[in-house]
Amino acid sequence: MRCDELEGDFLSERTSRQQFQHSARDLDTKLRALQTSVKKSAFVLVLIDADHDGYTFSDDYITRGADGGQSAARELQKGVQTQLLARGVDENVLVVVRAFANTEAVTRILGESGVHEPKTKMTRFIQGFNQIKFCDFVSVGSGKDRADEKIKGNTRNKPWMQLC
Repeated sequence: MRCDELEGDFLSERTSRQQFQHSARDLDTKLRALQTSVKKSAFVLVLIDADHDGYTFSDDYITRGADGGQSAARELQKGVQTQLLARGVDENVLVVVRAFANTEAVTRILGESGVHEPKTKMTRFIQGFNQIKFCDFVSVGSGKDRADEKIKGNTRNKPWMQLC
């Protein structure tokens, strides 16, 4: 009888081990699929306070209107991609750019600096910037630290930030 019990225990353990190995293979397959999915979904988020306090776009971009906006967005993406490659980051990582500014204040400063038709040029610059895939220029309105608050809001408690 003792031998039958041991044989039963052995068969039970063998079955458990086989089930465990099968589960481990399934989990490994799922893990690899998830890692591939995360790698394909990874991105870099560039947040810019473009409120004309030292970190703004060159007047040259803005005065070129839509063409300048497109150029600024493309060059930003390209520059970030270059920096990422230098740090060994996969070249297929998506670069998302979001710029925030009180566009009325920026427009006023452009006018004061002698830019002809600053409102039209700023509007067209923003339109051009927004035409580039994964680039957004957001007008935050007037008020203290509005751009800063938008930037902070883009980094807090976002489920997609795990991929960033």
